[in-house]
Amino acid sequence: MELAINPSKIISTLCYSIFRLEPYTSCSFSCSYCYARWYRKESLGINPKVIGIFSKVAKKIDMRIAFRLATLSDPLQDLEEIAKVSLKLMRIAEENAVPIILNTKSDRISKSP
Repeated sequence: MELAINPSKIISTLCYSIFRLEPYTSCSFSCSYCYARWYRKESLGINPKVIGIFSKVAKKIDMRIAFRLATLSDPLQDLEEIAKVSLKLMRIAEENAVPIILNTKSDRISKSP
């Protein structure tokens, strides 16, 4: 799912968000405690439509409700170093004053893009 704008049974109550962006199909961290392990696809890849969809939505949305960036995978995992999908989504959010909630276990958050 590239962009979800609805309540979902697959989102934990600990990190619930109505608006969410899923830049990647899986997660390279494979945390043993992850609640989303059962949901993810086996192959790690990019959700190709997410940037275009979010760009359109971000320009039209009136409310400044935060989008959660990646609820089923880490938005700053190893693939981000090459693909930079999360970075592109954050730049679209910044250009359109859309708040982003980002949770990560990666040290990439402290590095320059």
